[in-house]
Amino acid sequence: NALDTDGWFHLDRTIGNNHLQASIQLRIEATHTGDDACMVLEDPVVNLSRDVLETLNVLDNDDLEIFEENDNLAIQNLLEELEVKSPAVKALLQGCRGALKRGPAGYPMANVKCDVVAVDCGTSNASSSTQAPTPGSLQAAAAHAIHTLLAENQLDK
Repeated sequence: NALDTDGWFHLDRTIGNNHLQASIQLRIEATHTGDDACMVLEDPVVNLSRDVLETLNVLDNDDLEIFEENDNLAIQNLLEELEVKSPAVKALLQGCRGALKRGPAGYPMANVKCDVVAVDCGTSNASSSTQAPTPGSLQAAAAHAIHTLLAENQLDK
């Protein structure tokens, strides 16, 4: 069974002098069915969709070919590369991984995959729609969306 945000999850907060604003759509699902008598626990996997990476403006033409070929290993390698190069990608991945590792009720999650389907910086006027969300906004939105999704599905007890 998969959990998803069922549309946009919005974060709009001010902490001190920092205004955090971003929206995110994501989906969490098990990577193993639990049918095995013995299962190896694996860290959560976080994937960012092509739409997310295009929104963050971090893809070049060679990167687009990787998505068209649908090569999962190449896509994971690209995400590792982009995590080093782009503060926004790094923050988004860290927000998801951190929330999954904290897990419901403080217990780390294992054998799950989180697909970030879409992100939006939530700017209010059309002229600034190309403005990238701040890394802090992305990290906070991802972490809060996962925490809320788990809580709403009573996985926090």
